[in-house]
Amino acid sequence: MNLLSSYFATGISMLIGFILIPFLVKVLGKDAFGLIVLAESTIAIFELTTIGLRLALSRHATFTHAQDKNEEFLGYLSTSRYVLLILSAAILLVGSIISYNFPHIFHVPEIYAGDSKILFLLITISFVITTINIVFWSVLYVKQRMDLINMATSCGILLRGIGIIVVFSILPKRYISVVIYGIIYLIMTCTREYIVYVWHKKIMPGLRLSIKYFKQSKIRELFAFGIFSTISHVASLFNE
Repeated sequence: MNLLSSYFATGISMLIGFILIPFLVKVLGKDAFGLIVLAESTIAIFELTTIGLRLALSRHATFTHAQDKNEEFLGYLSTSRYVLLILSAAILLVGSIISYNFPHIFHVPEIYAGDSKILFLLITISFVITTINIVFWSVLYVKQRMDLINMATSCGILLRGIGIIVVFSILPKRYISVVIYGIIYLIMTCTREYIVYVWHKKIMPGLRLSIKYFKQSKIRELFAFGIFSTISHVASLFNE
C-alpha cells in the first residue's frame, strides 16, 4: 500500500500539472501565471527553515517509539510542537514583510502589484499552517503510514486542481485573478492539513502533547541532525 500510494501520488502530481499549467496560462495569461510560479518558488526557500526539523523529528520520534520510550517520544513531539509554533510566527512575520514589498523586490508590473501582495500573503499563510502541522505528519511517519501521507498529499493536489478548474471555469472573466488562485490554494491546504490531523488522531488515539515534556536537550538533538539534512536540501534547491 505504501509503494502503490507513492506511485499514485507521483502520477496525480504529474497529471494535474500537465492539465493545470496550460489551463492557468490560458485563463490568467503568461504574466499572471508567472507571478504564481514566482510566489511559490519564493516560499519554497522558506522550506529551508523547516525541512531539517521535519526530517529530524521523524527520525528521532520513530526510533524512540519503536523502542517503547514513551516519555522520550512525547518529548520530541512536544518540543517540536512549540519550536514549530515559534518558527511559524517568525515565518509569518517575514512573509508578511516580503508580501508588502513583493512588487518592489521583484519589480512586478503596476497592474499586478496589489494582487501579487495578496497572493504571496495567502501562500505564506498556507505554508505557516503546513509548518504547524508537521508534528501530525510525523505521527503518520512514525507509524509507517506512508499510504496515508501519500493519500493526503494526493488529495491536496487533486482538490486544488479540481477547485481551480471548476472555479475559474464558472467565474466571469473579470473576477479571475491570482488572488482567487491564492484563496483556493489556502482552502485546499487547510483541507489537506485537516485530513492529516484527523488521521493522526485515529492511528494514535490518546496522544497528548504537553509543555511538561518540553526539553531544551531535544532542541539540540533535533537541530544537530536537522542542519545536516538541510545542507543537502540546499544543494538540491539551488540545483533546481
